[in-house]
Amino acid sequence: MPKFISTAEFSDDRLYRYSLTRVINPGPTWPANPRPLAICGLNPSDANEIKDDPTITREIDFARRWDCDILIKVNAYAWVETKPKLMFAEKRKNSRDIVGPDNDAHIKRAIEECKAANGIFLVAWGKHIEPYRQMVLADLIGDIATCLQTNLDGTPTHPLYLPATLVPVPWKLAA
Repeated sequence: MPKFISTAEFSDDRLYRYSLTRVINPGPTWPANPRPLAICGLNPSDANEIKDDPTITREIDFARRWDCDILIKVNAYAWVETKPKLMFAEKRKNSRDIVGPDNDAHIKRAIEECKAANGIFLVAWGKHIEPYRQMVLADLIGDIATCLQTNLDGTPTHPLYLPATLVPVPWKLAA
């Protein structure tokens, strides 16, 4: 049985959410090496240790459909904000680090968990990502990156309104 059901890792001031974890169908026969679905979105909204938002609810559904035991949510930017425009405005106006000082370490940990347990690493940050940040993440994630589909510019689509029947396909940064 897992030691946790829902967790969220925030910075001490809770301005950054580095990861969010949800156990899918916990029970007495919890696997020794749980299969993760790790999803890298754009930015955290208001989901936390207790509360799910519509995106997390949708991603839990995908995890169940794909026989994953755990959902690990990370983001390109760890700055907690429900609206990407306001997050980027914070960066411009106040020279704020919206990526977060510990964010890439949490993304690397999710990558390693996927590699160790035959998991799925889904990129789903949508069109609003900065080109440089997308390049950094593509390099960091490497060959395990998958997506549900891409936008016309090659960015991976956000999963909230996509059909439940889609399955992950390999994703590479468009040249």
